[in-house]
Amino acid sequence: MAEKIKPLIVALDTNVFDNANYFYSGLDLGILKQYIDDGVIGELIISDVVVRECKRHLSESAENLVEDFAAKFDSLEWKRASTIGALPSVPEIIDKETITAGLMKMYDEYLVATRAKIVDSKSVNIEDVISDYFNEVPPFKGGKKNGKKKDHKKYEFPDAIIIARLKQIAEESGELRVVSDDPDWKAAFWDNDNVKFYKEIKELFSDITLEEKLGTKAIKYFNEHQVHFNNRIEQMLRTKPVEVFAQVRDRHGDDRREAYDNFEILNIGVSSKIANVDYVGKLTVIVTAAVFALVELEGMFFNEVVPHEVPRWGDESVEPYYEMAGLCKEFHEIKFPVQVTFTIKEEHIDRMVKTDPQLPRKLVLDEATVADRKFINAEGFYTYKKEYQCECGHKFIVDLMEQVDTTSPDGERNMGSELDHFIFCEDKCPNCGRRYRICGDVYEYPIGTLSLDQTKIEWKNSKENK
Repeated sequence: MAEKIKPLIVALDTNVFDNANYFYSGLDLGILKQYIDDGVIGELIISDVVVRECKRHLSESAENLVEDFAAKFDSLEWKRASTIGALPSVPEIIDKETITAGLMKMYDEYLVATRAKIVDSKSVNIEDVISDYFNEVPPFKGGKKNGKKKDHKKYEFPDAIIIARLKQIAEESGELRVVSDDPDWKAAFWDNDNVKFYKEIKELFSDITLEEKLGTKAIKYFNEHQVHFNNRIEQMLRTKPVEVFAQVRDRHGDDRREAYDNFEILNIGVSSKIANVDYVGKLTVIVTAAVFALVELEGMFFNEVVPHEVPRWGDESVEPYYEMAGLCKEFHEIKFPVQVTFTIKEEHIDRMVKTDPQLPRKLVLDEATVADRKFINAEGFYTYKKEYQCECGHKFIVDLMEQVDTTSPDGERNMGSELDHFIFCEDKCPNCGRRYRICGDVYEYPIGTLSLDQTKIEWKNSKENK
């Protein structure tokens, strides 16, 4: 989800529903659904054991309601009021099964509305659970409950199975938020780095609010320092080993992949944007930036040639060879994610401390990455490359002979004609977007040789021109 916190995976214990009194449009369960609808919570995990416990509690509450009503109906207060006509003497029968079915239907509808994922326990290793039981690993470890000694280990098997399954999910997903007021659950997860534990669902909501604020601040900080980030990525790309492949034509007229022996990288333009806020902690924020790089290079392309000599009888066949067929300019597009880490100081983004591009050790540029290819006429004064530097720090090369507007003779001299090439180029810095204009005259004398460069570059300062 672009420019938002990475959707959370949240698991709930039975007591979350109990504490909310199964009031699905109320404050807790209503806000929970809103976070799911907004995409902040990407997945709600409910164990099949929790579902059964909730439904058992709903059935018990229906039974208690019927019993309370029957007790009230048999009370002296009811009978006294019914004799004066204030209450019916025989109220309508309340059916436990009907109430239970209605309550469970509402519960199931909430699970559907929140797209809850009901996970079973089939993948749990029961041998591990039994081992925890004998070793008194939470939730089997004894403690205090309601002021009395807690000796209920055998009753903790359902919780132990749930916890084992949630640990599997946390391991698979990398991070899991668990809400439960059960101290045994907390003890079971306390040393698990992949689980963040909350006693109440309101604690989860508070954390989400803080994370959203810090995530937004991280995005703002990145945007304010984006040019610096792009330049950093460009320098990293320039230091990586690069291999360039081209399609060459063999003697049969078939194209095949062949590595360039000689190539030159001219320009690398980098653009970026935040794709995701992956993690917000007490000390750091980690985001993923989507990076697009356009690599401009020049290289030689080759054709396979078969020698004209005919081999003599008994000699081995003459090996074909490759010869340079010309020059070409290629533009290659590379897209890759970069993990960016920020430090937090007093609930504010302090600085960008780490950039981790997800790239192989060696860059491979080939037909899969090429976006454009231009063949170069290498006759005469065909190229004049000049390096410029933007105020943002980005350096780039412009081949001025590709920007010739007009060419006219400028008189005869001892070694022939002098040519005046008028240069006109308007473009922008690929890293910061600042616009520039290059114009002026380039003189060629003698033919094929640079004589004089009178071009100048002008930068546009206004933001509207960026």
